[in-house]
Amino acid sequence: MQLLRKLNMKKKQSNSQSFTLIELLIVIAIIGILTGIIIVSMTSATNGANDTRRKADINQLVEAITIIKTTDGLLPTETNANCKLGSTNSSENCSGIQAKLTTQGIAIPKDPVSGNYYIYNRVSADDFTISASMSNASTYAYSSANSSYTSSSLVNGSCGSSNNTVSLTAPVSNLCDTGTSTTASADSSTVLLMHMDGVNNGTTFTDQSGKAISRVGNTKTITATKKFGTASAYFDGSGDYLSIPTSTDFDFGTGDFTIDFWVNSDRCGTGDTTDIQIVSFPYSNRITTYNRNAITIQDNCAIGIGLPNSSFTGLSSAANIFQINQWNHIAIVRNGSNLNIYYNGNSVAQSSSANFTFAHPDYNLIYLAAYVDYQNVFYSPRFFRGYIDEFRASKGIARWTTNFTVPNIQHYWWNWNCSGSGSGSSATCGADKY
Repeated sequence: MQLLRKLNMKKKQSNSQSFTLIELLIVIAIIGILTGIIIVSMTSATNGANDTRRKADINQLVEAITIIKTTDGLLPTETNANCKLGSTNSSENCSGIQAKLTTQGIAIPKDPVSGNYYIYNRVSADDFTISASMSNASTYAYSSANSSYTSSSLVNGSCGSSNNTVSLTAPVSNLCDTGTSTTASADSSTVLLMHMDGVNNGTTFTDQSGKAISRVGNTKTITATKKFGTASAYFDGSGDYLSIPTSTDFDFGTGDFTIDFWVNSDRCGTGDTTDIQIVSFPYSNRITTYNRNAITIQDNCAIGIGLPNSSFTGLSSAANIFQINQWNHIAIVRNGSNLNIYYNGNSVAQSSSANFTFAHPDYNLIYLAAYVDYQNVFYSPRFFRGYIDEFRASKGIARWTTNFTVPNIQHYWWNWNCSGSGSGSSATCGADKY
């Protein structure tokens, strides 16, 4: 019995001296925290040492270049602006000042971490700048014009609230949330931009590029059914359409172009063998000069672009792509020799051989919501029934070349950039954003 009691006492003493699982986890957590602090401290110390080295390199180069300028009376000319000091590549190096530094026996330093070259710029015969990127992505720079060193933090440019507002006049405020803005200017690629805004049962239609729009039939703006803005254009399918006047802007030739819009209709085709026409425009390489190309919704709910004769000559999607009684985004894009039909951001038809010449020198006018032969010679008019919103035609640009996310706001007429600083990125705002 005494022996058993002694053994139990030893066992209890042994248990009391061991760590519990919770105690072990606490110790491990503390070690992890201390390790993290040490690593952060070491990284911070390393970055600080590297930045000190960069500043010393810049100071050394400033002193050497200042001596050269004082001795020679002017700075040597350079082929490249904002050149890389020390590079052997003639397309980016600072050949003039590098030759002078080498003559002085000065070794040109590089960034201690990346090995990148420091940036030198000969502003004039008297002044220069030289800069380095620091560990926090800010820029440390010297300017001889005011004999000062500056440190600028990295700022990425970002678009301001004007980027989400359709304005008929050039926006001048709220262009950028961050960064420096350029002046907003009209988008030269947009040759037709109709927001279809207006009052209910309105009869006024405008184009932001300034073209006069002629209303035919009972075409009107409707506020109850719209995609964006205040209204959309409604066509009753019985003689309604909009006529956009002749303009060389619509002479797309064989160049790049984009036509995109939102459309909502309760039918595909007209219930017989005739397709419905969303937009028609000249197409010069057909048998007669009267035929017109058209973007159509066919009886089988395919989307096509071509000559809407009995067999539809042109490019067409598969059947049942277009969905009735809802808003559909359609974009016709030519990029080089490639012609693409996009539906809700996805390519549904593509041809590399459809190198159409979209225009005729005598009548570069567009009919929206109708197919009307020039002089109405060969085919009787065909009309679209439904709603069209945010119609845009762009010349000389393929706005989309791969599948894309459809725009979720109205298109812009203005373009501007928000430039970053301290090696920060810049943002493209306005029309080119989409």
